Amino acid sequence: MSGAQDDNLRGERRQGILLTVIGLAFVGMGALLMVGGDTLLGLMSVVLFGGCALVGFAQAVRPGAGLPAWVGIAGSICFAVTGLLLIVGHLAAAPLLEPGGGMALPAGILALGFFGPGAVVLIVRDVRRRRKR
Repeated sequence: MSGAQDDNLRGERRQGILLTVIGLAFVGMGALLMVGGDTLLGLMSVVLFGGCALVGFAQAVRPGAGLPAWVGIAGSICFAVTGLLLIVGHLAAAPLLEPGGGMALPAGILALGFFGPGAVVLIVRDVRRRRKR
């Protein structure tokens, strides 16, 4: 392996570790929010940044190998659930996500509308790929 490849792999591993650490920090803050009474915002934080930590961990463990299919599926599901929680929070008039008080509803619709079907496509693709083997 050349020096440039080694540097590239080290950089990718470093990015994965950083993403994992930051994701876990936000998961911890989300857990504190849930304990403190802001369940919806805490749950959104745990789901969203848990997915980020998962992707970072997979990248740190296997730099340069690409992400396994299950990581993409899990990440898409996490983003779709976050979108759903944004919609629910908006409709339930959660204090942070008050109607007319931001972009919670459009962001939730976009996240759920993109990552929900995206997760389904990734699952179907993975099942088909496994059946061919």
